This record gives sequence, C-alpha cells and structure tokens, in this order.
Amino acid sequence: MPRLPTRHPRRRATLPQALALACLVWLCLTAAPSRAAEPLRLDPNQGRLALAPRCDILEDPGGELDLAQVSSPAWAQRFRPHTGREVDIGHSASAWWLRFRLVPAAQPEEGGQWHGTWWLEIAKPGLDYIDLHLPTRRGWVTKQSGAMRGQEGRDVFHRTYVLALPDDLIPDAYGYLRVQSTISLNFALELWRPARYVAWVVADFFAFGVAYGVMLAMIAFNLFLYLTLRHRSYLLYIIYITSMLIHLSLLYGQAPAFLDLERGWALVLVWFTAAASWIAAGAFSRSFLETKLHTPLLDKAILAVIWAAATLPALNLAGLAGVAKAINNSLLLAGPAICLAAAVQGWRRGFDPAKYFIIAWGILLAGLILYALGGIYIPRTFITRYTIPIGVAIESVLLSLALGARIRSWREEREMLLERERLLHHLSVTDGLTGLYNKRHLGDCLAREMARAQRSGEPLSLLVLDVDDFKRFNDRHGHLEGDKVLLTLARVLRAQARAGDYPCRFGGEEFALVLPGSDLENARLVAERVRLAFAGTPLSPGGQAAVHCTVSVGVAQLRPIENDQELLARADSAMYQAKRQGKNQTVTA
Repeated sequence: MPRLPTRHPRRRATLPQALALACLVWLCLTAAPSRAAEPLRLDPNQGRLALAPRCDILEDPGGELDLAQVSSPAWAQRFRPHTGREVDIGHSASAWWLRFRLVPAAQPEEGGQWHGTWWLEIAKPGLDYIDLHLPTRRGWVTKQSGAMRGQEGRDVFHRTYVLALPDDLIPDAYGYLRVQSTISLNFALELWRPARYVAWVVADFFAFGVAYGVMLAMIAFNLFLYLTLRHRSYLLYIIYITSMLIHLSLLYGQAPAFLDLERGWALVLVWFTAAASWIAAGAFSRSFLETKLHTPLLDKAILAVIWAAATLPALNLAGLAGVAKAINNSLLLAGPAICLAAAVQGWRRGFDPAKYFIIAWGILLAGLILYALGGIYIPRTFITRYTIPIGVAIESVLLSLALGARIRSWREEREMLLERERLLHHLSVTDGLTGLYNKRHLGDCLAREMARAQRSGEPLSLLVLDVDDFKRFNDRHGHLEGDKVLLTLARVLRAQARAGDYPCRFGGEEFALVLPGSDLENARLVAERVRLAFAGTPLSPGGQAAVHCTVSVGVAQLRPIENDQELLARADSAMYQAKRQGKNQTVTA
C-alpha cells in the first residue's frame, strides 16, 4: 500500500526572525533614493512665495562641507525633503544646507532675463552665517550675510536678511543656502516681489512702532511720576520696561540693523538686558505685592528668579551660552507664573490693585506660551511670531494702571494712618469728659508759649478757674449732674477763648486758660467774661428748678524771669484768694 504524504503544520516566525525582517525592510526603505522637492514656480502675480516647503535639507555636523561637495552627485542623495512651511531645526551646532530649484512663470528667451525682480528673505534676525549660492549663466553667484558679517551683507536694509536674486538664474537648477548660528534655527524662507515686500515692511515697522511707542509712553509717564512722587516702585517699573524694550529691539533685529552693532556687542547686550529685565521685574513684583510680608514662600521663589537671572551675563561671557539659554528658557515660564501666583494670593486677601497685575502677567505668560508653541504644536502666524512684543506692550500699560492703583492704595493707607495718629495724639492731649486740653498738654503749651513770649517780648497771661462749691453740688445732685456743670464751663471757655488760646481742664473742677499776647488787664477782662457767662447759664439738675453755679478765677501775667511752675503757682494762689474773699470773683496776682 502506497504511503500517503504527511501534512506538516505551518511553522510560525520566531521573534528574532520578525525583527530581522523588520530591519531588512527598514534598510531597503532608507537605502532607496529620496524624492527631491518640486521646483518653485515664480509667479509674479503672487508677490510672496514660501520657499521652505520646496527645499531639500542636509546636516553638516562638522561645518566643513563646501559648495562643490554638496552639489556633487555623491552628496545629492543625502539630501532629504524638508517638510513644513518654515525651517524649524532649533538649537544646533551643525551647519545646515538647503537646496531648491526655481523656475520662471514664463520661460525666458535664449540668453534673456527672467521676468521681474525677486528678493529672498531669511526671516530670522541674529543668524550668524548665511551663504546663498545661485546658479547663473555667468557661473555660481555667492551672497554672504549674517550677524557676523555686518551691514554689508544685506542687499535690502531691514531687521532680517534680504538678498536679491540675479536676473540670469538658470531655470530648474539647484541653488544652495547654508546657515549656521549659535541661536535657534527657526526661520521662514520667503521669496518676495519688491513692491509686496515694501508693503510688508511698512506694516512690520508700524506694528513694532505701536508696541515700542506704547512702552516708551509708559516709561515717560512713569518717569514723570517717579520724579514727582519719588516712590521706589516707579523706578523699578521704569528699569523693567526699559530693559524689555532694549531686549526686544535686539531680539527682533531693530537695534543691530539701525545701530550697526557688532555681533559680540549685540550678544552681550542681549544677555545683560535679559538679566536686567528679570531682576527689575522681580524687584518690582516684590515691592508692589509686598511679598516679603504677605507671601514669604513666593517671595523666596521670586528671589531665586532674580539670582538665577543675575548669572546670565556671566555664563555667556564664560562661554557657557548653552547653560544661559537653558536658565533663561526656564525663567520664561517660571518667572511670570511665580509672580502671577503671588498676585493671585494678594487679590484673594483683598488687595484690589493686584487684579491689574494678574491680567498683565497673565497676558505675558500666554504670549510666551504661544511663542514657544508656534511652529511646533500650532502654526506659526503673525500672532505667535509677534506675541512677545504685543504682550509686553499690553503688560506695560496694565502694570502702569496697577501701579497707579497701588499708589492710590498706599496714599489711602497713609492718610488712614495719619488720621489714626492724629486721633491718638488728640486723645493723649485732651480731657475725655470736656474735650479740652488735659494737664499734660497744659504743661507743654505753657512752656512753649512762655519761651516764645520771652524771645519776642510779647505778654503772656494765665487764668486758673475753680467751680465754687462743686463738692456740695455733687453730693446733692449726683456726679452725672456734676459732669454737666463741668461741660457747661468747658463750653463757656471755648466760646470766650480766641483761636490761639489754650483752654484746659487742670484737674477735677479746676480749669486753666493760656492767653498768648494778652497782658494782665486784658486777661482780667477775659476772666470776667467767662465768670459772668458761666454764672448766667441756668442749670436744671434732674429736671428740677433752675440753679446757677459760679466760678472763682485767678489771673497772672508772666514776669521777665519766671518759669512755668512759678507762673502757674501765682495764678493758682490768686484763685484761692478769690475763694477766700467770697467766691464768684476774679483776683489778679
């Protein structure tokens, strides 16, 4: 009987075999030549064209490749298509080559020129080295620009780098752009028609002019207030906004372009203004929010921000720019967040000016986040590109409003404190029952007026008054009715005293009246008016029949050589003499 063929089970691939197969596929894919980017057609009706999506890109880690090498067939396959509307490499020590092809909208005649003029903008201020190599009928044309090469590398004056394309470009031939810089390689590559570019530059200058103008206006306004009020917070605000204004003009290219700053000086100023901005912002926040008193932990965090910012210039000068960038990038998010948290705590405890501070730092923090995310997680638009100067301009206005509100708050607090001090001083020098000056103030004002009288030679007199039979009145009608008698005498004294006189309650039922500028006779007349007015004032203790109380008065004038105690003793002695002579009368010492 013939043997039937045996059916073997299907064998499954093992894990090592699967990995080997995946590696083989990956090698096949990477070894395959990449497809070059499509050429960019220069349509003069467009006016503005994005070049970056039509580029191939190559990294040169050592920065040693030249045009002959990268344009040779051996290196042609190493370029990879660039994706994205803008070049977004980030921080890199390598040199980077971008190649592209341009074709005219209409093919020029043999030996003829292209229709129209085009400018290439490398839209990132501060790039160190830019080399543009273009194929023309005359051979290769090389244009060099960048921060390390000064203003002579700019075909068109602007804060970014703009290079004019030759009119005799070879259509559909590769041009090459080499960039290398210590700052991040994130930039747009735009081809412009001159008229369209001029219109864009006008809008760009206008936008920055508005932002910088607002900041300058806030600086000038608060400088005036500082010179008027001399408050430390205004000075810190001025230093902060001024530092930010200079820092932004360096970052966005206006200062290097207009002042023709050398690359070294520009970098030094960038780090010094960055440090000054953080230090002044932290000091202003601590002063404005009084964090040392109200939020000690956040105050220490703000101090940490200040000390970290102070190291930025030193790190850059020491050649540690990478460390400085890492610290500064951390501060960009941590600094505003800490100040914002301190403001929120201040607002929660009832500090109303903090609301402006919260809005101001909130807008700046949102701007910083948008700028950081632009081109990575969200499209890079006009807002994301210019959000920092816009945010700082708005912040400067809001902080100025916050400062104004804070100064009003300080002024109100100061007025309340002064009013409280005046009240305490008034309570310390006045009698609680009658509201007249008390015995302590009598001694002070008497000594002061005596010294003035002795210097000027003007007379000074003193009245001492005592209510007659006051103890008998208290025993008969009670102390509350007795207090009414003292209040009545106090009203009479106020009514008869002049503006510069000092009516006092000397103690118990004894009163005194200091009369600067009055001689003995005038003082006696005042005493008589007081005595008669008091005696003629009816009193109705407990609603009973009206009664009249009287007062005995002693009058004394200051002698040339006499102290306050001697004058007081003579007036008091004259008052007791009036008591002995029958009461309800005036006796002069």
